[in-house]
Amino acid sequence: MKLSICIPTHNRAEFLPATLESIAAQWTDDIEIAVSDNASTDHTAAIVESYRARLGRVRWSRADTNRGADANYLKAVEISTGEYCWILGSDDPIAPGAIAQLLDVLRRAAPTITLFNRTLCTRNLVTVREDRYLDVGGAARRRFEFSRPGELEAYLESARSMCATFSYLSSMAFRRDAWDAATGFEPFVGSAYVHSYKLLMASAAGGSLEYLNRSLVLCRLGNDAFRDLGLARRVLLDLDGYVRLAAACFGDARPRCREALLAVLRHEYPLGRVLRYQGVLGGDPQWPQIVRRLTSDVGHPRWAILLATLFGRSRLIVNFSFWWRDRQARREGRRDAARRASPAGGA
Repeated sequence: MKLSICIPTHNRAEFLPATLESIAAQWTDDIEIAVSDNASTDHTAAIVESYRARLGRVRWSRADTNRGADANYLKAVEISTGEYCWILGSDDPIAPGAIAQLLDVLRRAAPTITLFNRTLCTRNLVTVREDRYLDVGGAARRRFEFSRPGELEAYLESARSMCATFSYLSSMAFRRDAWDAATGFEPFVGSAYVHSYKLLMASAAGGSLEYLNRSLVLCRLGNDAFRDLGLARRVLLDLDGYVRLAAACFGDARPRCREALLAVLRHEYPLGRVLRYQGVLGGDPQWPQIVRRLTSDVGHPRWAILLATLFGRSRLIVNFSFWWRDRQARREGRRDAARRASPAGGA
């Protein structure tokens, strides 16, 4: 068995060395690196060549033009040779011991998909807290068999964030053959969610998922390349992507799965967040469209959205909402630090 760590990148020379070095520090004969470069204009090529000379098993492809993120994800997997693939954002270093832990799960459980938590960090990799995707109590792992009737529905209904439904690129490894078998992905090239489509389709086909309740990757907050589009366009990217995923992957054939995926979107955009966005985006010409879609497509009650946007016009209330959100995040960070310091290690 070989694990391919597939890294799509574009002009990330500032961050790529830390990511590659975190892998090199855990190098084994069972892994390879596959880098797909989307026509970077910085010194990405020199960085990759230096690690190829040092490690050997580093595959490398560079496009002549920027093909977009989705095409780059697909290319990174295409040039790899492993039985399993882990698509890793080029600015996301992996945690110490991550490769050994993941390989152990793959060898012993052989899941279709392995999902694991991420550690939220500042741009300079100062730890904020661990982001846990499923509520499994104190369990270190949990397995889901999607071939069992109702299991995929129950899994999607238990998802705490979009990350549990494969939105965050760096938090899962998967069988290459299951990825390749998920055809019909072409309409999602350009959506930023072609990877989510493939893994949701693999799940719908009866795959298995092993949830490792432990962080294996560090996520730099405030470094989302899609935010360059502007906040309103970034929100619409999520709305467009998940509404289309719900229809394409499940549609009328599996209505519980479709509705659960839309419920994940409601969880990702709760009313408090809508209130804050009203304060930030209220003057944006795309904001009325977002408000409409939060009811018509996502399913928030119209009256609730009306109240959120009404309160969001008060700068005092918006400022209080930001303060409360940050307070809760700090509390969660302290709880997470206490879990990590406990003898059980927060598993």
